[in-house]
Amino acid sequence: MNEAVLRSCIEFCERSRAFTETVSFNTSPGIAKYSIPVSTNTSPYEVVVVWRAGGTKLWKITRDIYDISFSPTITGAPMYYYMDTGGMLVLGPTPAASEQLTLTVVVKPSYNATIVDDALLAQWAPAIASGAKARLYAQKGMAWYDPAEAALKEREFSEAVSSLVAQTNSGRSGGLLRVVMRPAA
Repeated sequence: MNEAVLRSCIEFCERSRAFTETVSFNTSPGIAKYSIPVSTNTSPYEVVVVWRAGGTKLWKITRDIYDISFSPTITGAPMYYYMDTGGMLVLGPTPAASEQLTLTVVVKPSYNATIVDDALLAQWAPAIASGAKARLYAQKGMAWYDPAEAALKEREFSEAVSSLVAQTNSGRSGGLLRVVMRPAA
């Protein structure tokens, strides 16, 4: 059961992308790859933005573009980044000097977490419970196997994720997002 709750929390964070941390670290000359210093019991899911101490933002690129554009011998002030599949931040070009970078990172509970952040459970416990129940009810061969109940709980879970995504996209203000057309000149 604990495994089902943890997996539900992880999926909730991945799908909603609503739980972020802002962290800083210093680069080292000649090193392009860095572990992202997030809180205990969490893992980075996605790097949203990276910026220098002066406020200059780095550009997010894909690994394919990185592999085509940079080699370990190309050094300079990093202008680009991507997060690899191991959760490491990769900078390009490779830093030639030490500097502080700040990141906003979407986080999720790590797979070996023993506790989950209170902020996640405080507001979203019913949704997390629905996700966990969906996983449990979907286990064939178990006494509690119930595909109809699994589908119902999965729908409740998905609706909660969609609700949080909508709240996050509107700045959690509860207002509607609108684009107002300007009159033609």
